Amino acid sequence: MTEKEVLNKLRKNFDHKYVLTNSFVFSWESDYFGFTKSGYVYEIEVKLSVSDFNADFKKEQKHLCLKHHKQDKLPRIVSEVHDYVACGTYIRNGRERTKYKYVPAGYCKLSYRDNLIPNRFFYAVPRELKNKIKVPEYAGLIIVDRHCYIEKNAPILHKKKLYDVLAKKLLDKFYWLSERYRMRE
Repeated sequence: MTEKEVLNKLRKNFDHKYVLTNSFVFSWESDYFGFTKSGYVYEIEVKLSVSDFNADFKKEQKHLCLKHHKQDKLPRIVSEVHDYVACGTYIRNGRERTKYKYVPAGYCKLSYRDNLIPNRFFYAVPRELKNKIKVPEYAGLIIVDRHCYIEKNAPILHKKKLYDVLAKKLLDKFYWLSERYRMRE
């Protein structure tokens, strides 16, 4: 089974109003990003092997945001040097660019981001991985076979509807994508 096949099955299984695949919507790339009709966001990470699943946890910033979703402020990570952190994306001349913010020494890099996270976060894996992986408490699990079914429902990370917050960002993405395709013709 390929990632493309899994994504197609997820599209058929979920009745999301808008779906993006392999896109930067938050401060990381989402394999599957779906808006429900009521304005909530689902993110689904597709993992096809145990090593692929384990490699996802190397994205420390992402998992720190998801893990500490109940806290008003993220844990303070003391750094001894000034640093710059990617805090989102923007479009310039039809290309997606990364925005950076300066982070003074002693502050958590994550506190300088918008810290937008999905309302629910899932992993989608083939049936044979079901008993070989341990899904964190902030994530759900979708088993993909001939059909998709939710093995473990993802907890609600927050109840904020992100449609208004993300609408401009998504419109920019759609616009510049269509422009890129139009220019190729």
